[in-house]
Amino acid sequence: MKLFEKKTSENIVANNSIPDLQERVKLELSIIMEDYRAQIKSIDIQIQIQHQVFSLTITAIGIILAASPFIVEFKVPLVFGFASLVFYGLSLAQLRHVWTVLAIDKYILHTLIPDIKNTINKMPPQGKFDTQIFKWAETEQR
Repeated sequence: MKLFEKKTSENIVANNSIPDLQERVKLELSIIMEDYRAQIKSIDIQIQIQHQVFSLTITAIGIILAASPFIVEFKVPLVFGFASLVFYGLSLAQLRHVWTVLAIDKYILHTLIPDIKNTINKMPPQGKFDTQIFKWAETEQR
């Protein structure tokens, strides 16, 4: 092979560099898969936070309902105005977490899964990536 000769797949196969290629592809795939696992874990954390915000909202509703007879009796309607601001803040927190999960989901669908498929397709013997591993994520068009 000449010094400045462009490497092609035929040259790589002829020089028995396939194990090197396989190792590089495996390393690249492991990095992408680790990013995938981290994103899935991030979605799980966001869902747990959403559950906590929802529980806090239900608790606040219960407190307002339990205290409403006393609020009416002592003529302090300002508490209802304050409660509406609290619920507004809780709804914005819930919405922010929904947007975060949707952004992570979009990143997984449009970046990570295609990267994983392309990396697997690079592995010798090259063939079409045809597996059911990521079909759950592709079922909905987002």
